[in-house]
Amino acid sequence: TCPCALALATPVALAVSAGRFIDMGVLPLRMRALDALARSDLFVFDKTGTLTTGQPAIAAVVPTAGLDEDTCLRHAAALAAESAHPVAHALRHVVAPQQIVTTAVVNVPGAGVRASIEGREWRFGKPEFAAQDTAYDERSLAVIADARTRGQLVSVLSNPEGVQAVLTFADPLRRGIKALLAGLHDGDVRQVVILSGDAPDSVSRLARQLGIEEAHGGLSPADKLDWTQARQAQGRQLAMLGDGINDAPTLAAADVSISFADATDLANASSDFLILGDDASVLADARQLAQRTRRNIMQNFAWAGAYNLIAVPFAAAGWIPPWGAAIGMSFSSLFVVLNALRLQRG
Repeated sequence: TCPCALALATPVALAVSAGRFIDMGVLPLRMRALDALARSDLFVFDKTGTLTTGQPAIAAVVPTAGLDEDTCLRHAAALAAESAHPVAHALRHVVAPQQIVTTAVVNVPGAGVRASIEGREWRFGKPEFAAQDTAYDERSLAVIADARTRGQLVSVLSNPEGVQAVLTFADPLRRGIKALLAGLHDGDVRQVVILSGDAPDSVSRLARQLGIEEAHGGLSPADKLDWTQARQAQGRQLAMLGDGINDAPTLAAADVSISFADATDLANASSDFLILGDDASVLADARQLAQRTRRNIMQNFAWAGAYNLIAVPFAAAGWIPPWGAAIGMSFSSLFVVLNALRLQRG
């Protein structure tokens, strides 16, 4: 018999596959998730930082009260100073460090930041979160509606006196996203969905631009997790690609999770695979490799099992001499290794 071939069937293929993943720019953190990547028929994407670059630039600052544009920017940057959200990075790129002291800073996942400045509570984040109990005036509503129509991100700065400014941010598509979606479409992926905390109008616009039929905006981290678990309860194999703190619960719950290497630490810690560059199209190649690896492992098992099923009865009957058994056992192990090495090609 040749138990070596059975023992080598999976680890050799996984080892060769891991090297191929790294060559294409994907770091496998948990190779046990390879089977789920190969079999997933539902792919879920976050929007900001995943389908888009996650490096938005300030498009407009529209003060709505007595503060000037520079003061609004400085207050917004002070509130977002400790945030990992892409909007916060955009503010830090254009606003020099200021001596605005914030205390009692609270980061509300999926909503924004609130903090105390000179004894007054300020908020910066989604319009629904920042407005508190204050109604928006017609000008602010028009700015927000126009920005969302353009697919831009919208953040609002407010204090107890009301809304102080509306800030809009433009975030371009991530490189390779269209090629990734085309690759998934050409494969056997049945459904692609966007789950985002951004405004529903903005999410729907991007979905139409990319040809994605189902998109949900305005979701909290708990909403994303509930949606994911509901689909898994239906027997769906689900892959999640996300980058933010808000995506971490869904990434941890997905059958296979993927993030970019420059994503938040929490998202990376919850992921099974990391895309090392900024080109999303490698995920389609990675899925094809996962499918090839799965087939390769099945081939190895089939060969090793067939060899043993045939060789044992023949040996028991005395029809295989010792030297023939030695050759057959060695050849069986060699076949498994050579078959796994085929993964290095293409």
